[in-house]
Amino acid sequence: PRSTRAIVKAPIYGPFLDKLDFIVKRTKFIDGQLEEWLRDTNGSDRRQLIVLGAGYDTRAIRYQSQELEVYEIDLPTMAEKKSSMERFYLENMNKTLSLNIQHVPLDLNEIFTYSKSLVEILEERGFQVDDKTFVVCEAVLFYLVPNAVQKLLTEVFQLPECRYCITDSLSKVGVTPGGPPTPSAKEKCEAWLVRNGKQLVAHDAVFGGAIHFVGAK
Repeated sequence: PRSTRAIVKAPIYGPFLDKLDFIVKRTKFIDGQLEEWLRDTNGSDRRQLIVLGAGYDTRAIRYQSQELEVYEIDLPTMAEKKSSMERFYLENMNKTLSLNIQHVPLDLNEIFTYSKSLVEILEERGFQVDDKTFVVCEAVLFYLVPNAVQKLLTEVFQLPECRYCITDSLSKVGVTPGGPPTPSAKEKCEAWLVRNGKQLVAHDAVFGGAIHFVGAK
């Protein structure tokens, strides 16, 4: 509102506004990568979206017209809360909308202790390994221990028909910020993807390479 513009322009709010700008940029990058994948896979019989550490992500609703099979993975308490919010939304605000969401309650920090892989757990809920899939990892790796990061990415990188969008710190997989001007943040990220059999298709970095925006396949 115009009445509050002078307030938010005050110097004290500068750091907060910078963070909000980063979040907006991150959201636009993910949406852009997802929309590009949707165009590329238009006409496919079945398409799947995996959201790691889904939190309050709204893409299952915003892109419901694409008839995606959505698998949202998060802590059990968060998964239950999100499911309750979606039920409220459908019952009170949009009764004509139909969502196809599987809430998968998992603590990703414990993924390396599970007897089953993440993919196997998803398969028990209807996930099809050979169908076109898009994986979103938005600000998740920050919160995971190194062993969990390594196992999580190793498992999702094994999906054969998959596109990835990772907007996160990659320091726990060896892509660290700083150092000499070369290699650049993009070159470090690309080298990591190549080592894992993946191709970089889009990249940006913020905060000196501390956070990467990665599109890969």
